[in-house]
Amino acid sequence: MAEVDGNFLVPGQWKDDPTWSVYDTWASVYQYSPNGTLLQRKDYFFGRNSSAGHILPKVDSHYWLVGGTELPGEEPDHVTQVWEIDENLDSLWMRRYWFYGTNNASSSVYSVRTTSDGGLVMCGMTRQGETDPLPNLRSNWLIKLDEHGCLVPGCQNVGID
Repeated sequence: MAEVDGNFLVPGQWKDDPTWSVYDTWASVYQYSPNGTLLQRKDYFFGRNSSAGHILPKVDSHYWLVGGTELPGEEPDHVTQVWEIDENLDSLWMRRYWFYGTNNASSSVYSVRTTSDGGLVMCGMTRQGETDPLPNLRSNWLIKLDEHGCLVPGCQNVGID
């Protein structure tokens, strides 16, 4: 939970239409007043089991938002997503992270922390896909991102994620 102007930000997910699949959700952030009144909800990504699980203050009144989504029919099946959102809770960019890119591979984030240089450190779990050398093997991971969400500094300048 993060705070903006005395209000609280809570990451989560939103299912808008009851006719959608039970898995179709938005990664969202909810803003509440100190007395618990919902002030607004902002949606960032729609997909299968999309959700936001962590929100942390960044520099310049911005925030890191970290979550994930499933990608049915794509490889890998589950990825970690990171957004930078501004003081108005508008998304400035989104990047995806995964380790194994084969069928049924998965990467999930467990914990995130901001770093003194404006970056982010994340840890989580990855599962090898069905066609990897050790199918379904689970491994822990730890990565450090710079202030632009890049594993390799300068990624924000090349136009690809």
